[in-house]
Amino acid sequence: MTMKAEVSYPTLISKISVMLGQEILSTEEISGGLNSKIFRINADKSYVAKLYFNRNEGRSLQAEFSALRFLWDCGVRCVPEPIYLDEEFNLAIYEFIEGEKIKEITISDMQAAINFLSNLQIISKKEGSLSLLPASSACFSLQDVVNIINRRLDKLTKVKSPNLQAFLINEFKPTYDSLLSKYSTLLNPGGSSSFQPLPQHERTLSPSDFGFHNALRKKDGTVVFLDFEYFGWDDPAKMVADFLHHPGMRLDDNLKLLFVNRMLSVFNKSTNIADNNVAGNNGINKHGLPLDIDFTKRLEIIFPFIGLIWCLIILNEFNSEDFNRRMFANYSPLEDQESILNKQLKKSRDLLLMIPERTTKLTSFFENLAFRESSKSFGNSTENKKDLFYEAKKLRHSIIKTVEHGGRGHIPSALSLVEILVVLYHEVLQYKSNDPRWKFRDRFILSKGHGCLALYGILADRGFFPKDELLGFCKYNSRLGGHPEDKVPGVEVSTGSLGHGLSIGVGFCLNALYEKEEHRTFVVIGDGESNEGSIWEAAMCASKHKLDNLVVMVDYNKHQSSGPTSEILELEPFADKWRSFGFAVMEVDGHNIKDLQNVFSSLPFESGKPNVIICHTIKGKGIPFIENNLTWHHKSKLKPEEIKSLYGALESTDSEVFK
Repeated sequence: MTMKAEVSYPTLISKISVMLGQEILSTEEISGGLNSKIFRINADKSYVAKLYFNRNEGRSLQAEFSALRFLWDCGVRCVPEPIYLDEEFNLAIYEFIEGEKIKEITISDMQAAINFLSNLQIISKKEGSLSLLPASSACFSLQDVVNIINRRLDKLTKVKSPNLQAFLINEFKPTYDSLLSKYSTLLNPGGSSSFQPLPQHERTLSPSDFGFHNALRKKDGTVVFLDFEYFGWDDPAKMVADFLHHPGMRLDDNLKLLFVNRMLSVFNKSTNIADNNVAGNNGINKHGLPLDIDFTKRLEIIFPFIGLIWCLIILNEFNSEDFNRRMFANYSPLEDQESILNKQLKKSRDLLLMIPERTTKLTSFFENLAFRESSKSFGNSTENKKDLFYEAKKLRHSIIKTVEHGGRGHIPSALSLVEILVVLYHEVLQYKSNDPRWKFRDRFILSKGHGCLALYGILADRGFFPKDELLGFCKYNSRLGGHPEDKVPGVEVSTGSLGHGLSIGVGFCLNALYEKEEHRTFVVIGDGESNEGSIWEAAMCASKHKLDNLVVMVDYNKHQSSGPTSEILELEPFADKWRSFGFAVMEVDGHNIKDLQNVFSSLPFESGKPNVIICHTIKGKGIPFIENNLTWHHKSKLKPEEIKSLYGALESTDSEVFK
């Protein structure tokens, strides 16, 4: 156990005093680090002094200080400020952060980690970033990953420990050999399927040993990340896999899925057309990567290998140098070496047993994600604006046909919703019509339940239940009543008593936060419904809890059952009211499909704020003689000639009015 320069504790404190140019009032050794001695230094203010173990010829010291200096120069403030560096003493001074260790990880904590890594990817492009070194144990190809495993394994096989050797031979090696066999084609240096080194422009700056075990939560809830000794350039897929496997954190599955999903949106850049054009016939793009190996695929491939690396890292203490480093940092001073080694061997074995299950869950998530993305791309790529106009007209026809057979209904209130529902169900909402309670689905609530004719029509069209069921609307033994009930596939909750749906939606969003799930909740309310006090009570609650997973859509058709909204109870300035309640607000023509697409694609409008979209609509849109016509608010016992006039007006309506 050595430092670069052997110094006594008084000499060290004297040195720090000179470095800071201040008198040291008191010092306190802080536990927690496994590689370094850490002291709190109290002078005019508090600092952290970090005395590094003599390893890799000072690499950890330089990597951490340079990383934090670069991050601070780029405006990153969720890390400690670097103050002073002294290579002779292997010593650095940093800002002291007052905070608590994170014991229970919340979705807000996870969002902080996601934002930090996303920001690292952005500043990776900044000037000066290329002067930073590769991360410790950086991997830019699958072969790099395998090489790290082989080096660590070779080092451990030389350790004289029967228990360790039995574990490596009988448990670790079979798992490792199975993976090597599975991906042998990617490891063939001369093969066309070789997993080639990642080009510089697809790499990212990585903290490496990153997670909530190296973080503090300040009193204001802000998360600050610590320990950047291994910082540098790396493959983002390895960075994500490291985070997911790290034994220092206990992340539940929902938080892991949230993290993976957000990281995919940052790093999953598919090979573009230009790459395909120069690829030739060998399936390799201009960067030497197989065309089908994007970020998602790389992560799926290397994920179990990174788990194996962590199994070996846990066994570091079996090497004398690493054990001495732990003792230098006052790691488990009350335990003897044998107890420490037995504990680490058990941890390694437990992780090894978990790797197959973790890999299966990740693959399953990717399969679900592929379904979700294919659902979205169905609307974006094959159902363009013109096609969605057709879907809107088809839905209007379905509304009239349903009323024809049911003999009654709130027709105008349904017609004003049509474009909103068409864009939502074709392009925005994530769902499986054959599995209405699919865990990853977005939740949709039609709080103005009297508009259910439109909801039934879109649900039947999207396959939640047979279209023939629409003919039983409001009939005996039919599931389709005059207000939606949760017995109908695709209907989350029964609604119709105005003002209740938004409160339920807020509850869904709060539960998503509690369960650490990423699904969103969309709630359609009416402008007449906005007279209800419960709407604004729910709005206050949503703002208090920063529910940016909540999307409220107001069907602002300016009319309610007994007259114009402005005469019954004026809502204006409507947008300002929502803003004053803490919402991020957008206004849109609720019948303009293109504008609706653009607004929905911008969600969430502001991080930490619930969203409201004020959709300016026309009650009865598409059938001119019932538009804004109070006598048509609800009709029962419709006569055949009335039905005929509805069909006729719908067919004769100029399609241009819906563009």
